[in-house]
Amino acid sequence: HLSTQILGSSSSSVSFTGLNALTDYKHLSMVVTARGAENLATNWKMLIRLNGNTGNNYDSITFGNNNNGVGTSLNFGTSAIDLGRHLPQNVEANLYGAIVMNFNDFLDTSKYISVQTVGGSHSSAYKAAAIGHGNLQSTAALNTIELRTDSGWGAFVAGSRFSLYGRK
Repeated sequence: HLSTQILGSSSSSVSFTGLNALTDYKHLSMVVTARGAENLATNWKMLIRLNGNTGNNYDSITFGNNNNGVGTSLNFGTSAIDLGRHLPQNVEANLYGAIVMNFNDFLDTSKYISVQTVGGSHSSAYKAAAIGHGNLQSTAALNTIELRTDSGWGAFVAGSRFSLYGRK
């Protein structure tokens, strides 16, 4: 276990920095238990940006199932990786969505930075589960991971947990 951030108040983003100094590890994993701080008529998106890159340099694909049925989301040349849908605030108390991410060979400068994901959330009104993959079109070693909510869709609620693990 490398680091855990538990939000004491709502926040629109969470970052882990200095990752390129973790040379004892070949891969990183992150476990997130979170929900949105807004009352929405739908689930909200969780996005990830890597190394502070805000350009349209990300590609991602997600296979999932939600209230509307099974679907695929393909995103090319976007400004972040879409990690799928998660619970808004206006669901039953104490329910949080969960997602696990793996960053393989995160320091290898001969490969694009990539992340594999699996996650889901469930309440009486909202149901979603997804697996996905995304990459940043850059061969720089991974130094920063930023998780954020979709633009204009609020924040992560207090109590949301973000844990980072190293794997050899």
